[in-house]
Amino acid sequence: MDVLWLCVLGLMLGGWFVLDGFVIGTGMLLRRVAHTPDERRTVMAAVGPYFLAGEVWLVVSAGVLIAAYPDLEKSAFTAFRPVLVVLVCCWVLRSASIWFRARRPEEATQRRWERLLAGASAGFAACWGLVLGNLAQGLPAVSGQVSFGTLFGVLPLLGAVAMVALLALHGAAFTAARTTGEPSRRAAAEARRLALPAAGLLLAAAVAGVPFADGVTSPVVALLLAVAGAGAAFFAGSLSGRGAHGPGFALGALAAPAPLLAVGAGAASALTELAAPADVLDPLSSLLLPALAVVLLAQGWVLWLFRRKVDQRSVAFF
Repeated sequence: MDVLWLCVLGLMLGGWFVLDGFVIGTGMLLRRVAHTPDERRTVMAAVGPYFLAGEVWLVVSAGVLIAAYPDLEKSAFTAFRPVLVVLVCCWVLRSASIWFRARRPEEATQRRWERLLAGASAGFAACWGLVLGNLAQGLPAVSGQVSFGTLFGVLPLLGAVAMVALLALHGAAFTAARTTGEPSRRAAAEARRLALPAAGLLLAAAVAGVPFADGVTSPVVALLLAVAGAGAAFFAGSLSGRGAHGPGFALGALAAPAPLLAVGAGAASALTELAAPADVLDPLSSLLLPALAVVLLAQGWVLWLFRRKVDQRSVAFF
């Protein structure tokens, strides 16, 4: 049962990195790929249908963590409090920027919100990289504090930069696949430029984690997942840059959750030991599969419903 819930937690968080990750990446690159108000409106029309749906996956992940892994939730929120506070602030600012960007017609006002969107999106991604980099160094003790030097050490900082690059690549590949004209062309060029840095940074973070392998229960599996993610990132940018936007986006979707999956797989044995008792998990499990099926079907319906490319005539949600 504890393995089942670990898989559910991985699916929920991994789904968030895929489905909200390209919204974060698009926010970072909005003004680079869309140079006019009409182009930026088109790009925001592309991410609009997925914005709120993607955030649901993160909220559900938090619920699964609290219910099934209360000790991990307590230790992580205690140890990583400074980073998590910044993460939540960036999340709120990112969401506010999307909501308020087009509420006023003045271009100067929109420009300020768009710059805040870029900064908050990059901060959001970087904080996730810091958290995963710290988890790669070992799960925190239930009542332990993490020092400033450890919290912002080499591996967490590499994880932060790698996550920013990966989600920016994911957003660029998405924009190239979902838009037309100049925004699509510029996004494809951005994806091509980000391919090597994203792959290289992920590999560098994996190599930097080797000294911590003694605290990881499955280091080989973790390293293989990181290498696979780096390969997916490289070919995602390469294919998008050559006009194969669909395959490029698909590979970007595989690369985005690679750091999370690598950390989770590496610490799988330790994580299962932190699961809640069976008398807590068993009643929840009877509700798990029906609820999970509903979530997956609803997400699949949204993806199918908004499968076509957008242009300047498309409805803009934000």
